[in-house]
Amino acid sequence: MKFFSIGKSEEAANIVMIAIADEAGIKNLEQLKTATATLGDPRKVDAAGAEKLIAAGRPIYYLKRGIHSDETGSTESVLELAYRLAVSEQPMIRQIGKKSLY
Repeated sequence: MKFFSIGKSEEAANIVMIAIADEAGIKNLEQLKTATATLGDPRKVDAAGAEKLIAAGRPIYYLKRGIHSDETGSTESVLELAYRLAVSEQPMIRQIGKKSLY
């Protein structure tokens, strides 16, 4: 896991983001983000370059919760999901961490 503060709310509280992946995914986080951004703009890469980025990259999933302050279920569920993705030893969860970035 890697923890980031990405700004402040209107009440000056930290807005946080957590990246979850295996060690290689966290180590190469900036490279993976750059590859994903490049793929998102077709003016920056040709078809052959895109194929190389896809082969070397990983999907990145962005999960956001907690829109309304009086609704705690969505915030609690995303925290539970983050915990399970980070610590579970289940083979299926470990495989997700090796192929994705959350």
